[in-house]
Amino acid sequence: MKGQDNGKSGEGTYESSRRFAFAMRALSRTPVSLSYQNRDLRYEWAENLPAGIELNDVLGYTDADFLPRLPPSVCVSPNFMLSRPGSRNASNCP
Repeated sequence: MKGQDNGKSGEGTYESSRRFAFAMRALSRTPVSLSYQNRDLRYEWAENLPAGIELNDVLGYTDADFLPRLPPSVCVSPNFMLSRPGSRNASNCP
């Protein structure tokens, strides 16, 4: 297992490590990733990454370094009234 518990949860190290190991085993059976970023938004820890993304491609990097850039888009249903005065419904939704 790549992730490790730092033992600072206030409980005994054994008990918190046991719970952490259980959570990581459960996570491995899901399509969910778990990660930690520092104040500079650089990844310091990641677990259960999607296929095609390696741990070495993530650790020490920011989202912009390895995730694809997507064009910004906003879509509001034509049946939804925006609450800002003077605004109107968006009509570019599928």
